[in-house]
Amino acid sequence: MYVSFIVIGVEEAGMDASVSGKLKLLGEFFEFINKLFRSFRWRSPSSRVVRICPRCGSPDIHLSSKFDVWLTPEQYVCRRCGYKGPIILEIEEDECVETDSKSEFPQDSEG
Repeated sequence: MYVSFIVIGVEEAGMDASVSGKLKLLGEFFEFINKLFRSFRWRSPSSRVVRICPRCGSPDIHLSSKFDVWLTPEQYVCRRCGYKGPIILEIEEDECVETDSKSEFPQDSEG
């Protein structure tokens, strides 16, 4: 990359070796960051999303009212464990693991 050309130029100019070493490290860092950003891909929001309860993991969760989105913050209610709150988990159907009636998430001992 560009940094390698700078390092060669610094070495040819007879500059300090520590500057050359720092530039090499900087070049390796930028190459790592470049590879990291290329590994991330933008994915459009999928319509195949399963909403599940954060307490029990049940997909049997719904908005508490039709007006939650419009007038007030969303409040979700789980029919299985009784959870009520604004936080839910959204998992793509591809990642969703079918289980029996048991949940993968630990249950609270309090009811």
